[in-house]
Amino acid sequence: MNYMKSSIDILLYYATRPKRIETTKQFSICRFKFFSNSEMIFGTLGGVNFIDTNLGEGKMPISFDRCDLEGSKFSNSNLRIVEIQNSDVTGMKIDDVPVEKLIDAYYRIE
Repeated sequence: MNYMKSSIDILLYYATRPKRIETTKQFSICRFKFFSNSEMIFGTLGGVNFIDTNLGEGKMPISFDRCDLEGSKFSNSNLRIVEIQNSDVTGMKIDDVPVEKLIDAYYRIE
């Protein structure tokens, strides 16, 4: 696909592109200084680790739409006010408790 990039697209590319810190055969460690307000479409993130990452001063939330996060792990993370909607949670656990059982128990009480 051949298309013209605007000067703002080019500026954003250079402002957000990763700065390589270390590379081995298994992984690369990159630092993104300006990743806020970015959009990834049709990206592949297999094996990516987000460590000591936050939403910045404005606390603008992250959205995942139509993403396959099967087998992913969240640990020691702040997940307050997180919403999961219209998603397959088969096999998902919170502190080793299956979410399906939590949902079933909730509806039995309601």
